[in-house]
Amino acid sequence: MSGLMACLSLDGRPVPQDLARALLAAIAHRGDRPPRLWCGEGIALGHVNLPTTPEAEREELPASDPTGRYWLTWDGRLDNRDELAQALALDPARAREMTDAEYVLAAYVRWGDDCVARLIGDWAVVIWDRLARRLICAKDPLGWRPLFYARHAGRLLLGSEPRQLIVPGAAPCAVNHEHVLRHLADAVQEPGSTCYAGVHELEGGQRLIVHDNRLTVDTWWDRPHVRPRPYRRVEEFVDEFVALFRTATRAQLRTNRRVGVFLSGGLDSSYVTAVATELGAHLCGLTGFAAGTSQMDERGYARIVSEHLGIEHVEVDIGECWSLSSRVLTDEMFDSTEHPPQGAAQVHLARTARELGIGVVLGGEGGDEFLTGDMWAADALLRGRPRTAWRIAQAMRGDRSPLAAFAHHTVPYLVPYTLQDAWRRLRGRPLYLGFPPTVTPRRDWISWAGWERTTAWRPAHTARVRWRLYRRVVAHFVYWRDRHVFAAHGLEHRAPFNDRRIVELMAAIPPWMTRFRGRCKDLLREALARVLPAAIADRLDNGIFDELVWEGAARESERVHAALAALRALPGVRWAEVEREVSHWTRTRHPWWQPSWAALTAGLWLHSLGVSGPASARRDFSPPILTGKEVSVR
Repeated sequence: MSGLMACLSLDGRPVPQDLARALLAAIAHRGDRPPRLWCGEGIALGHVNLPTTPEAEREELPASDPTGRYWLTWDGRLDNRDELAQALALDPARAREMTDAEYVLAAYVRWGDDCVARLIGDWAVVIWDRLARRLICAKDPLGWRPLFYARHAGRLLLGSEPRQLIVPGAAPCAVNHEHVLRHLADAVQEPGSTCYAGVHELEGGQRLIVHDNRLTVDTWWDRPHVRPRPYRRVEEFVDEFVALFRTATRAQLRTNRRVGVFLSGGLDSSYVTAVATELGAHLCGLTGFAAGTSQMDERGYARIVSEHLGIEHVEVDIGECWSLSSRVLTDEMFDSTEHPPQGAAQVHLARTARELGIGVVLGGEGGDEFLTGDMWAADALLRGRPRTAWRIAQAMRGDRSPLAAFAHHTVPYLVPYTLQDAWRRLRGRPLYLGFPPTVTPRRDWISWAGWERTTAWRPAHTARVRWRLYRRVVAHFVYWRDRHVFAAHGLEHRAPFNDRRIVELMAAIPPWMTRFRGRCKDLLREALARVLPAAIADRLDNGIFDELVWEGAARESERVHAALAALRALPGVRWAEVEREVSHWTRTRHPWWQPSWAALTAGLWLHSLGVSGPASARRDFSPPILTGKEVSVR
C-alpha cells in the first residue's frame, strides 16, 4: 500500500513548494522509496512507493503518458492485466513490461473517464489533464485504498490519510461536531463525511472531477452488477465460485515479496490459505491466540489447516492485545472516531509478520459480507421452495417450536416494516428503531438499525442497503488498519474475497443457496470440502471480539477516564448518560457494548487532539479483571 498526494490551485496560481512537500512528507512512512514530487502549472502531484509487485519496482510516479498531456499518481494493484492488454491491443512483450500505472494511463487515453469500470483490483488514482486543466480522481468499487480530499484557501488537497490534509499550511484541524454526534448516536452519516471538519472521504465506486473551478462527485458503481446465471443446482454456483476464486487468488499472488496469511482457523482465511497453496504459494500462516479465552483461541483449527497443507505456521500470543491496549496502541493511533476492537491484536500480528520478512499479507476479509447472505428462509419461500425454507428455518430453530421458528425467519422479511411497527404499537411493545441515550437525536437523523431494515420483496433496495453498510465497515475498520496495521509496518494487505468478479457472482446467487443446508456460508463450505478436512468445512463460524473489549475495559481505566473527560467538552453530548452507560458496561458483562465503545473511541480521538474536560469528570470505572472468564455473547 503506497501513498499519494495532490494539491490543485483552483485559480491556477502556483502551488507553494513548502505546502506540497509537507503534504508528501506526511505520508513518507507509507513507502520504502524516497517520496517523489512533480509540480506543474497550478498543480502538484506526489507519490510514495511501496513496490509489492515486480512491475512496481520500475514505477516512478508521478508519471505522464508519452505526449506529456496526462499526468498520474496512483496507489493500487491491477488484477486483470491480461484482459486489459487484450482490450488495448498491446504487444505481448510490451504488455509484460508495463507497470500497472502505465496500464491505467493507457486505459484513460483510450476510454476516458469510463476506463475506471475496466480496472479490477485495489486502487485509488488521480489523473491530471494538463491541456484541459481537468482533474479526475477515482476509487475501485470496494474502496479499500483510502483517498481523502479537502477544499481550502482556493486549493483542492488530496491524500491517502486524513491527517495528511491538516498539516500546517493546509486545511485547519477542526472537529466535525455533526459527524461525532452521529457516531455516538449510531446514526447514518452524511456521504463522505469524516470526523475532521472540511475533510471528506472519496468512497468506493466514486469519481471526483474538477474542471472550470467546479468540483463534482459522482458514483459510477453503487452495487454489484448482477448477471443472471442459468444454473439450477448449488453445485453449478460452487463450480463457478471455485474457478473465479482461483483466478482472483492467482492475480493477488503476483508479488516480489514473501507472502503471509492471517490464518485465524475460520472458514474464510482457511479457504484463502488452501487455494493460495494449491497455486504454488509458499505461505507463512500467522495465528493470533489469547489462551484461556472462549472465543479467541482457535489454534486447533489453524493447526489442522497448516498441517494438511504443509505450510509454515507461527502462533502469536495476543493475550496482552486487548482493546485500547496501552501496551500496543499509542495515543496517536486514535486518529479518528472509528477504531476496531481487535486493532491492538492486528498491530501485534503485523509486527510479527514484518519481523519474519513478510511483505504481502493475505486475509479472509469479505467472506462474512459476501458469502453469508440473509433472509434465507424468506427468500426460499418467495422462490417457490417451501420445503427448503422450512429446512433452513429449522436449522436455526434454537428454543423455538418448529412453527414459531418458521414464522420468525420468514414473516419479518416479508411483511412491510410500517405494518410491523403499527402492530407493535397496538400491542404496546417498543419499536425496533431507536438511538442510544448518549445524544439527543435530530429529526433528520436515521439510525443504522432502522435504515438497514429491508424485505425480501425488494432485492435492488436490499443490495443498495448492503453496500452502504459495507462502506460503513470500510470507514470504521479498513482505513484504520491501512494506516496503523499495514502501512506502518511496510505490508500490503490483499483479500481475494474482495475481487469484484467474486462479489458480483455472489450477488447473482439466490440468498437461500448460501444456507441451503441450514448452515452459515454453506456454499463456501462446499468449496472448502474439496480442499480441506471436514473438521474445517463443518466447523462453527465464529467472529466474536467481546473478550478483547471486556479486557480493555478492565485494564485501561486511564484511557476510559481520558475519553470521558474529552467527551464532556463536546457540545451536544448528554454526558450523564454517557457516564451511566460506560459505568454500567464496565461493571457488568452485557453484550451490547457498541454505544460505550463508540463513546470511548470518539473521546480518545478528541483526547489525541488535545481536548480535555474538567477534573470533576473523573469517576471510578475500574471493574475486576476478566482474564480467562467466559463472556455471554449473542
